[in-house]
Amino acid sequence: MSTVQPRRSSRRRTATTKASFKLINDAHSTEDEEPGLDNGDGDGDGATQQRGAKRQKTKGSYAKTTVTKKLAGSRKRGRLSALPEMPLDILFEILKYLDPLDLLRMARTTKDLRSVLMNRSALSVWKSARANIPFLLDCPEGVSEPAFANFMFTTNCHVCLSPRAAYSFAARCVRYCKNCIDRKVIWKPYSNLDLSSALPGGRAASFKLMYTYEVNRPNTPIAGVWLQQDYDDLLKEYQEFPESATKAEDFLELKKSTANNIGEREYEYRDWMEQQEALRAMQRYAARDERRDAILDRLTTAGFGEDIRGMATWELQQFRNHHMVKQPRLLSDRIWKNIEPTMVALMLMFRNQRRQRERAKIIARRRELFARMVNLYERECPLGEVVPSAADFYFLDSATTVRQIIEESPDEEEITLEHFAQYKNQLPQICSEWKTSMIPQLLSVIQRATGEEVDESVLHLAKTIFACRLCDESIFYPEILAHACLQEPPLFDPVDVSRRSTLIDLETAPWNENHALTYRPRRVDSASEVIRGCGLKPDTAKTEDLDAKEFWAMSLTADLGDVEVMDWRRAVRVSHIHPDDQWCQLSKPESMRCFGDVELMFYLNSITIVACVHCRALLLSRDLIDHMSDHKVGPVERSDFFVHRDNPTICTFSTSISVDQCGAKELL
Repeated sequence: MSTVQPRRSSRRRTATTKASFKLINDAHSTEDEEPGLDNGDGDGDGATQQRGAKRQKTKGSYAKTTVTKKLAGSRKRGRLSALPEMPLDILFEILKYLDPLDLLRMARTTKDLRSVLMNRSALSVWKSARANIPFLLDCPEGVSEPAFANFMFTTNCHVCLSPRAAYSFAARCVRYCKNCIDRKVIWKPYSNLDLSSALPGGRAASFKLMYTYEVNRPNTPIAGVWLQQDYDDLLKEYQEFPESATKAEDFLELKKSTANNIGEREYEYRDWMEQQEALRAMQRYAARDERRDAILDRLTTAGFGEDIRGMATWELQQFRNHHMVKQPRLLSDRIWKNIEPTMVALMLMFRNQRRQRERAKIIARRRELFARMVNLYERECPLGEVVPSAADFYFLDSATTVRQIIEESPDEEEITLEHFAQYKNQLPQICSEWKTSMIPQLLSVIQRATGEEVDESVLHLAKTIFACRLCDESIFYPEILAHACLQEPPLFDPVDVSRRSTLIDLETAPWNENHALTYRPRRVDSASEVIRGCGLKPDTAKTEDLDAKEFWAMSLTADLGDVEVMDWRRAVRVSHIHPDDQWCQLSKPESMRCFGDVELMFYLNSITIVACVHCRALLLSRDLIDHMSDHKVGPVERSDFFVHRDNPTICTFSTSISVDQCGAKELL
């Protein structure tokens, strides 16, 4: 043996040296070299064959050249076949820097590598590879290092080898799929095992001897199972346990910590798997971010920097979720060459959308300027005059020039109020024509509700009351033309995109475009009772006739002798809620004697919308004192502000007084 061993090692070193030289030589060989030939200078056949390979190609040498290239390709693919021939200490020194999964994959390439890596002499390689994984669990007793690596880093079923097995058991380092788990576990609720006779202590003691795994099956609640292997091993150990009078107690004492140890192992495995999943997720996110940043850098270099900075939130989200961007793979020149046309087309689409948004912003600012012009004109009008909304003006045929200025002027041109000066001079006539055009619409609403033909004179009657479907407020004419709810955009956006954007910019809509206007005949009867209470005929009394009568009394609590006093408009609105109340008229002296400054104090402490007489600004009535101080007016008087006609009923003045105090002895 002593004389043969040196020759064996010598042959191995010689073969290893030749194999190593062959690997290096193949890496630098050219396609013109034939496999297996010496590159040195010599007089033998090898030199002759080498010179023959460099001869000029003829028509018949085409097939030989093709075979030579195929052999060169196969030579590159077979370079790792020489690894088992390397010295083991060198091979192990190289392999110890790999991960356990890499060793598993290498062991599954060839039988020679498998025989080397599955030998006990390679145990140090597996341990070193396991140490390369941070915080990896130790290999449990009774489990080999390759088996532990196979359990920790692969997902195949250990019975049928199907991929992505769903059920893993860390204590045994086994994994089963849904088709094999029924043969490998014992379902506790349905177990037919006679544990009382098989194991010491019966079923109760079995919980201490065998760990209960939680298995979550689809469409079923979480169930507890025992591994069949745990049961078989415990049963075998108990049968081989020395016989004695206290055999059961001794066995239980010896194995009492088994289930706890398995549970701790299972918890550590689950915790490690969660950490690894979180780590892989972070790595994927980092790779995606790096790929996205690299793509953005390439696009910036290509001239899309301004488009990238101007991307909207949803566009940025669309870019991030693009299937070519969100891949967790680093961007290389080859990958960029493949995805560049798609990315450029996407950025061109974003550029077009960005320019459309910038154009829309410019048009929106011009429309806001137009709405400001309408607001300035409204302040110049007499108090209480009804003025159409900015949307009504904008969509009129007379505003064609204005729309052209706003929508067709170049982006570089600055639009000011001077561009609308000519149109502003026409607003008085336009307002008059608009009010006239609204009369047929109002009459048609009344005719649909009553089924009777009516004329324009009906609109001026005090009993003619329109209603709003949105706020259910009762509104007179012509205040109905200025009701805020009727100027709100429709709940369902119009199909026309340009019209929808216009309504958004103007923050209003043409009158009654939302179809909130209605007419309820039953409110006419309650309003007629109020009109009769003030001594007028409902069929002839007009709103201007009743405006001269400032206050009316409404009976609320007859047993206490109290009445609520309010103006006639609020009385008509409240009569719809309390149709059985009776009304009486208060004369001017009685009204002044009863109220004094009560009305003024009501408005100064309420949230009624009022208009300043001095500057026509709209504000809340409780802010009147501060506002009048800017005009150096004080104290505030009732003549300093005008109550907006579109106020809700609850915001108009009313107060409760006794019947004796107001002088109304008899309620009509």
